[in-house]
Amino acid sequence: MTKPSSSQQPANGSLKSDHTDHDNEKTSPSQNLGADQETDSPEDQKELAQLGTLLTKEDLSDEEQQALTQLLQRHKTDVAIAINRRTTSAFQGPLPPPSILRGYEDIVPGSAAKIIDWADSEREHRHRTETTIVRAETTRDLRGQILAAVVALAGFSVAGLALLLDHAGVAALITAMDIGGMVAAFIYGRRNSDE
Repeated sequence: MTKPSSSQQPANGSLKSDHTDHDNEKTSPSQNLGADQETDSPEDQKELAQLGTLLTKEDLSDEEQQALTQLLQRHKTDVAIAINRRTTSAFQGPLPPPSILRGYEDIVPGSAAKIIDWADSEREHRHRTETTIVRAETTRDLRGQILAAVVALAGFSVAGLALLLDHAGVAALITAMDIGGMVAAFIYGRRNSDE
């Protein structure tokens, strides 16, 4: 994904760090416009300094706007050289794009193969970890279901025994608690899985 943005760069076209001229208190935009203009006359350098000053002002009067337009027309080439296009690129995933990978290979021979091997081992590790997590969750769920079934069957057995001993009220109470517990666990489990 490439996003172009404009920023002021040195007139010689060399790259600088991500700091813009506004981050560097020693260099103003007016200095930057005429920085590499040793061959310009003092009048041209003065106009370029004025141009830089006008470009940094927030509110311009009509006279200043006209002066700015005239200066821009007169110094198109200087302004075009002073303002370069900066391209920022980003990539997603473990491997950089081929052009960047080729750059690594040019700097350190064999590094592209190491980067590809590293990405492959990371993918394998991630898959093993995900498989382990899924198995652990499945085992935990199965264990919980088996224990819930054992508790429910025990409750129904006790309720059946109470019914055989002519304690219908106790049997009804145990059955209601048993079924209520299963329904509550089902609803609570659903809410947790939805979140």
